[in-house]
Amino acid sequence: MFPVGAQERFIELTVVGDTLHEPDETFVVRLTRPVGATLAIPEALVTIKDDDPAPRIRIDNREITECSGGAASVLFTVSLSEPSAHTVSVDFATFDEAAVAGEDYIPVRGALVFPPGVTDTELTIEVPLICDTTDEADESFGAGLGGAVNGFLEGDGRGRARIVDDDPPTISVEDVLLTEDDQGLKDAVFELRLSSPAPDEVTVEFTTADGTAHAGEDYAAVTGHVLFPPGTLLQQVRVQVIGDTLPEGDETFLVLLANPLNATLAQPAARGIIQDDDQPRILPEDFAVVEGDTEPVTAHLLVRLSRTSPQVVEVRFATLDDTARAGVDYQPDSGVLRFERGETVRDISIQILPDPLIEGVETFRVRFSDPVNATLPDDEALGTVVDSDGAPVLTVADVPIDEGDAGVRSLVFTFRLSAPSAAPVSVVYTTTNVTALSGVDYVARSGA
Repeated sequence: MFPVGAQERFIELTVVGDTLHEPDETFVVRLTRPVGATLAIPEALVTIKDDDPAPRIRIDNREITECSGGAASVLFTVSLSEPSAHTVSVDFATFDEAAVAGEDYIPVRGALVFPPGVTDTELTIEVPLICDTTDEADESFGAGLGGAVNGFLEGDGRGRARIVDDDPPTISVEDVLLTEDDQGLKDAVFELRLSSPAPDEVTVEFTTADGTAHAGEDYAAVTGHVLFPPGTLLQQVRVQVIGDTLPEGDETFLVLLANPLNATLAQPAARGIIQDDDQPRILPEDFAVVEGDTEPVTAHLLVRLSRTSPQVVEVRFATLDDTARAGVDYQPDSGVLRFERGETVRDISIQILPDPLIEGVETFRVRFSDPVNATLPDDEALGTVVDSDGAPVLTVADVPIDEGDAGVRSLVFTFRLSAPSAAPVSVVYTTTNVTALSGVDYVARSGA
């Protein structure tokens, strides 16, 4: 109602506030049945502007005990901080950390959609785990959010899942290599290891067993059990090895594990390898030979063992040039030299080729390698070829010449060697008066 003379009147309406993220909303105030006036604009539009922020989208962290042969999944919860009148969507995908897709879990990706106005603001992402029985450290992987519509990500938009390993630790034992002494006892120390610390005591039984080594002769048999207190990763088993001076080759015995408690056996046996230090030494000897002028000569290279052996001993050999040349001064050779059981001396025959050339002393080598059931402290022998031809003889012949009545004439002396020489030969010459006088009867000369 407008009193007489009034031009404005007010209507006060109440707007109900909320925290719902929603579009701007409108309603109208409609005027009807005017009395004493006409309606120019019969309606007024009221717009209620939404001042509520878009909801936050969060994903939680999870922890799950790893399955041991059964099925299991990780369920990541994705939630809105409050309902929304809009459709809210977000993309997701798993990512590796210590856990690896395809080995520890099955990767997934997709999108979550929150319908408008729902009061249930939580959805889940299911990630199947891959079960195993391998003892390993706890591992983790994650699910990441992105591409949010009508919402924004809380934090980095990543949730992480920790897979707690429920498999028992494994026990392993490693081979031991040691050198046998000539007498007394020596410990072979076997290390037993747990793959991871255990919350409870772990025990395992052990015993020794013969391989090529024999209990009582080569080692002292032993049986017992090993205890790992909680948190312990390493324990030892000691086996005494008996020294001797018999050359017998490397020998082995076994340490066997059985009946583990609160663990499983990853490696149930290990070898003790006793390296024999009593093997004979192979001793090749240097040699010398005088070469022939027309026929080959056989050189004999002696190879000795420092002691007899109950085993067959072998060693490879091959000739190598030094100043003597293969195919010119000697016949090259290579092969395997074999000592039968009990033998201590063998020889290698090498053909020295004939050579009338005077060339002095020459040498070549014989190299040894790859000994079997013996050691090789010196791997070469030196062969010396002594020349049989000696130094050549140098001669010069007398030369007669007719004097002539006038002028000068040339006189040529010829020097000869008794045989060719591989080394340079030189001689100094000079003229000396006898009955002819230099400067009167001939021109003096000297040189080399």
